[in-house]
Amino acid sequence: MGTADDLRRWVEAGLIDEDTAARISEHESRKGGERVGRGTEAVAYLGAVLVLVALAILAAEFWDRIEPWGRFTLGAIVTGVLIGAGWLLGRSAEPAVNRAQAFAWFLAVGAVALTAGVFFDGIVETDGQESFLWTSLVTLVVTIALWLARSSTLAIVAMAFATWAATIAIISRLDTVPDWAFGLAFAGLGIAWLLLTWGGILRPATASYAISAIGILFVAFPEGSHMPWPILGLVGALALMGLSVRLNQTVLLGFGVAGLFVYIPMMIFELFEESLGVPVALLITGLALLGVVVGTVRFRKEVET
Repeated sequence: MGTADDLRRWVEAGLIDEDTAARISEHESRKGGERVGRGTEAVAYLGAVLVLVALAILAAEFWDRIEPWGRFTLGAIVTGVLIGAGWLLGRSAEPAVNRAQAFAWFLAVGAVALTAGVFFDGIVETDGQESFLWTSLVTLVVTIALWLARSSTLAIVAMAFATWAATIAIISRLDTVPDWAFGLAFAGLGIAWLLLTWGGILRPATASYAISAIGILFVAFPEGSHMPWPILGLVGALALMGLSVRLNQTVLLGFGVAGLFVYIPMMIFELFEESLGVPVALLITGLALLGVVVGTVRFRKEVET
């Protein structure tokens, strides 16, 4: 039995009047249209991805036969088309149009990186590290411009990847850089990103907080389980959980809990595996993670209230 039949029965029973039934019917019709629209949009994105994959395969077959200037021109044309398509879509009240614009500009960032890489590597003929540095910096500038034009989730994700790439490129240019420098740099970026989001400069907030959390939790990854880096990772995870209550951001809580699940076992195995053996280390890890679950429930209640 459909909605129309239910509404007719409710009107006949005197539960609602004709005007209310008409408004309910109109509301449900709009919802159905939105579902169809989203389905059509998903099919359109799938078609676009298949076309891009086909073009990428074709380009890969002929890429080596094209001179650097030809590659650069081809990349510049693709970049211009994608940026122009996003610009023509403009700002719209329709969410589907906004998503299409964000998707076009997200693809444009990849095209910019490819084009810049061809220019610095194939035309200017810089060495590998310098080419990577200039490519990442050019891409970063473009992502910032696109994010300023429209601060979508995809735009800030692209800007984050470009920022991380530029950071890696800059540090790699230094002589004898220890691995832990990359972790500290990413953590510093994460803290700065979090503060800028907290201050309302970076947006959308949820995606931006997630990016900052990833940077903070990356602090120990370059050094792995070697002490004291897991402790720093654990401190970062606990800080994210505490900030989730202060800022009322569940996304920080989620990343904080994930960080605990990574760094608590890492730290316990590093400290106690040889002295206590694997079974005892596993027992301690399990108890610690159970404590994390209990603490998470308490934190979640505080966030919700």
